[in-house]
Amino acid sequence: MDVEELLEKRIVELKIHLQNAKTKQDYDTILNNYDIKMKKNNKIVSALRTTKRVKKSIIQMAIDEPEDIFDYDSFIIKIKTKLLTKNSS
Repeated sequence: MDVEELLEKRIVELKIHLQNAKTKQDYDTILNNYDIKMKKNNKIVSALRTTKRVKKSIIQMAIDEPEDIFDYDSFIIKIKTKLLTKNSS
């Protein structure tokens, strides 16, 4: 298999696992099995100590943008901005 086929296979498998995931442990298993990391404070770190919502977003990004890495700091800023915008309306 070439790189494109391997990426496509990984994406299909991730979609299936994400669809079946319900608990925090399910998301942890996906992150571990596929060695999915995130960027936090300009370091590549494990995503296991995040909330279920963040884990789901990290896995979704691994599906949508498989060659990129999830930036936790940008995600948190985006969420806070949305909350501030929502609350000021």
